[in-house]
Amino acid sequence: MSIRNRLYRFSWKWERRIVPGHTSAQNVYFRILKKHLPQQPIWLDLGCGHQLFADWMKEEEMEMVRWSKQLVGIDLDRPSLLKHSGLRDKVEGSLAAMPFRNGSFDLVTANMVVEHLGDPDRILREIHGILKSGGLFVFHTPNYLNFKIFLASLLPQAVKNRLILFFEDRQEEDVFPTFYRMNTPTQVRQRSARAGFEVINLTLVDSSATTAMLGPVVILELLWFKFCRWERLQSLRTSMIVVLRKP
Repeated sequence: MSIRNRLYRFSWKWERRIVPGHTSAQNVYFRILKKHLPQQPIWLDLGCGHQLFADWMKEEEMEMVRWSKQLVGIDLDRPSLLKHSGLRDKVEGSLAAMPFRNGSFDLVTANMVVEHLGDPDRILREIHGILKSGGLFVFHTPNYLNFKIFLASLLPQAVKNRLILFFEDRQEEDVFPTFYRMNTPTQVRQRSARAGFEVINLTLVDSSATTAMLGPVVILELLWFKFCRWERLQSLRTSMIVVLRKP
């Protein structure tokens, strides 16, 4: 067994002890998306990359594909699109000027994409236009009020790339610049209202521990997760999952 796998096992063991029932924000995103999924939707996934969910969620991705009438992915990164085996319909294009007719989609999603938007107001207007009346925009993104996200935002991109490689084993080509311009509950509500959306649900959750590669240090992060279960600290959790509706 590799050192990385041993450290993950150590982290999972202490996670079960300190925060029983804890799960990844990716799992919560899937559950919320499944709960709100329209029947046989025509669905667009923004910044689809090479997968809809996390690496370990292949069955969930296949399930969503089966339930959809049509599932389209759009991304500017051609290599990622070419690697995305879960989607048949893929478009290389900008989110700021999407090549779709108004009222084309029942559902638009974005999994860890909103933090990369330099002009979220413009993108929200685009999404509002391509959604049908009553259509949903569901997204999962980091919460800028969380201390880890805030500290990461202060680091140069080159340093972040090295840290992400160490902690998450993600290569530099899978890491993109972040702006965090719609990454607090207040920003979400304000920008959504300006674009004509209703906020149906805004859930703050803690995701998987990111310090697993530091051995016993992960226990401190898990204790923080436990503290964040208190109502007064919920606003400091790591991730937001948001459901917006076009009236």
